[in-house]
Amino acid sequence: MPFILFLCLAFFVSSPVLAQVTVAETQSLGFGTLIMNPGGDTLTLTASGNLSSSSGSDLQGGHARGVFRFEGTENDPVFYSFSTGDTLSGNGEVLDLENYTTNLPNPFIIPGSGVQNMNVGAQLVIPPGLSGGSFSGSFMLTIDNQ
Repeated sequence: MPFILFLCLAFFVSSPVLAQVTVAETQSLGFGTLIMNPGGDTLTLTASGNLSSSSGSDLQGGHARGVFRFEGTENDPVFYSFSTGDTLSGNGEVLDLENYTTNLPNPFIIPGSGVQNMNVGAQLVIPPGLSGGSFSGSFMLTIDNQ
């Protein structure tokens, strides 16, 4: 007589589950209006919103740090990184956007309010002989809340 044995095993594995973190850009990063040094320049926009020129370009104003709003669960860690190789383009010319800075450590912790703002600055490299005009581009902020 055949013997049939049915085994039914159930395993439940539990790991910590972190709530989703949502991110919204509340202010775009911008370098404003400039009269560029014809020899080229590097503009530095800090996370606190200060703009400086390494070669004496005339900074006319209108610049703004980027601001991102994070919403999540209290005490959740958030790791972040920025894209590389970013550029701004206009009138057939290209400017390098690099060296992003923020006002937060990496990782940062979502506070008790559930809301954390991140200020972002960067450097813009202007090549010699730039014709001028309006330039635009983008960068990517990657978030990992582990």
